[in-house]
Amino acid sequence: MPEPLATMADVAARAGVSVATVSRALRGSELVAAATVSRVRAAADELGFSVSRSASGLATGRLGRIAVLVGGALHTWFNGSILDAIYGRLHQADHELSIFRILSQDERTDFFTTLPARRNADAIIVASFALTRAERARLDELSMPVVYLNQRARGAPSVSIDDVAAARAEAEESLAMRDRLEQLTRSAQFLAGDKSRQPMVVRVLDELTRLVPDQAYITQFDLHDQTVEVQGFAATASDLIAVLEQSPLFKAPEFRSPVTQDRRSGAERFHVSVELVSQEGG
Repeated sequence: MPEPLATMADVAARAGVSVATVSRALRGSELVAAATVSRVRAAADELGFSVSRSASGLATGRLGRIAVLVGGALHTWFNGSILDAIYGRLHQADHELSIFRILSQDERTDFFTTLPARRNADAIIVASFALTRAERARLDELSMPVVYLNQRARGAPSVSIDDVAAARAEAEESLAMRDRLEQLTRSAQFLAGDKSRQPMVVRVLDELTRLVPDQAYITQFDLHDQTVEVQGFAATASDLIAVLEQSPLFKAPEFRSPVTQDRRSGAERFHVSVELVSQEGG
């Protein structure tokens, strides 16, 4: 016969305290002295006793569980990313995650008819799920916090992307890129008109075109006497130094400013300079 499971009374007897003290100690109540909490937890470990969330919820009124309502398969990129992020934060807070997935109209009707999240969670997150007015009213009947994700819900906590602001940022970035290209064009036109410098400029541009990886692109190019300065974006800017060192035309490559990451593209912004190797015969 298997041994019966230990009860809270067994823990209380082993620790020499009351059952109420065991309950408070295992719930982390500040009313219990630290030494008593340690003694109770040691007794619980020795007896293999743990408090279930359901039992703890009866005393605290909270289950330590958050429900998430999603539409569509869980393995999709959006649902998977959302659930992974939510789970990570809940795990840190020692909370559980309950997932309610709706794939069909029948499942949808059943969920909003029975409201399975009622009394089974402390709050519910509705993730990118467009609700009807009647469905929203049903969730309001849960008498628990409801947070709407990837949508705006009047009168309720919601998290969404501001599409207008995102479009404005994209437009500003495009204008900035156009200005950089125009500046580069003007620089190229000036260099093309400088006959004494044109052969070297062509050689430098040809060498840079050959060396710079496909994952990188140049936004500004400057030639001052024997120094070439190049600015642009690359997947890994540090690789450029080793690449430029391989050229017989360049020497002493170095970064002129710290490498930074572009927030929108994720690419690294670089500003590199190299010295030209003296060429006999021009």
